[in-house]
Amino acid sequence: DLLVTDDNGCQNNFTNYNVQVSNLPNPNIIFTSSISGLEACEGDIVLISDNSTYTDFPPNTVSWNINPSASITSPLIASTTVDLTTPGTYTLYLDITDANNCPATTSVVIDVLDNPTAVIDPIATKCEDLINLISPTNLTHSSIPGGGLIAQYEWSFGYPVPNQIINVPDNGNTIHFYSCNSYNVNLTITDDNGCTHTSLPVSATINCNPTANFSATDVCFGTPTYFDAATTPNNSIPVTGSNIINHTWSSAQIPGTGTSTSALPDFQWPFSAGTHNVTLLIQD
Repeated sequence: DLLVTDDNGCQNNFTNYNVQVSNLPNPNIIFTSSISGLEACEGDIVLISDNSTYTDFPPNTVSWNINPSASITSPLIASTTVDLTTPGTYTLYLDITDANNCPATTSVVIDVLDNPTAVIDPIATKCEDLINLISPTNLTHSSIPGGGLIAQYEWSFGYPVPNQIINVPDNGNTIHFYSCNSYNVNLTITDDNGCTHTSLPVSATINCNPTANFSATDVCFGTPTYFDAATTPNNSIPVTGSNIINHTWSSAQIPGTGTSTSALPDFQWPFSAGTHNVTLLIQD
């Protein structure tokens, strides 16, 4: 009741006025990162959303803040993003009001974890070996853990072929047989927190092989067989821009080998009577 009296002593009484006391809104934050819970990886851009409950009046204002400072895309809307570029511990604040201007605030503590660092070791130049499969390109790394232990390695070989995924306890090194060309190789590593990092590309250079060829005349027994790897159309062919520096002939029927380092290679070799299989190995 309200009783009023003026300076003449006159009075009046007012009763039955209802005063409404509204409920405060109940603030709540949804934090959606690339990993679980209130954790994020270094460099994550995380979706943050107002999931507050408004009982008596609808929403009115929203204000986001974070400490230490980080970039919030639109700090005055209900759903926005925050760019967590630096590892560390952050406190994210949400301040809201309802249409009756009743305020509420809440906060959550966020851990931003260090990413691992993927590092590919220099890749030695190789010659193509798609036939014998004995001289692969070795792919090794010197990657560095971040906020967790490295759990997985994924190699991208630089051309349209499936990536190779290697899980620990394997050390993550691998081999690959390439055709001759140059390739940009990448390595992506993932740690046990779910944080990832992709290496800078490292070039793998695979040299093409020269083409071995030769001719040999049929001879009578007692006459040396003449081998010719220089005369067209049965000559050995170097890769453009290189020279063949060594020719080595071998035969299972005769011990030893015949070798020529001449720019115009030929070789004479005495054989017994019969048919003999001869192999030429060349090196540029």
